[in-house]
Amino acid sequence: MLSLAEPNLPEVDIDATDGSELHRDTLMGEWDPLIVALLEEWCIANEIGTDNNTLVKYFRAHLNRGVRLLYGRVKSLEDLANLVLC
Repeated sequence: MLSLAEPNLPEVDIDATDGSELHRDTLMGEWDPLIVALLEEWCIANEIGTDNNTLVKYFRAHLNRGVRLLYGRVKSLEDLANLVLC
């Protein structure tokens, strides 16, 4: 969600993988339909296709950017609490 709020497109790097794999259900669980709907709406708003390959590509891009954004913002438990409570 943090990455979707950014005004610019995330960097899409197809080869950015270290070989590890995370399963969709593990990441999103019961929130899967909501997250997919948000991503589809974001793609439509940015005039990007909503086919499965595009959604997967931009999901990964947003996931990677979101982790980088969190890394830059959360340096302590207080930072994490402030982020969650906002």
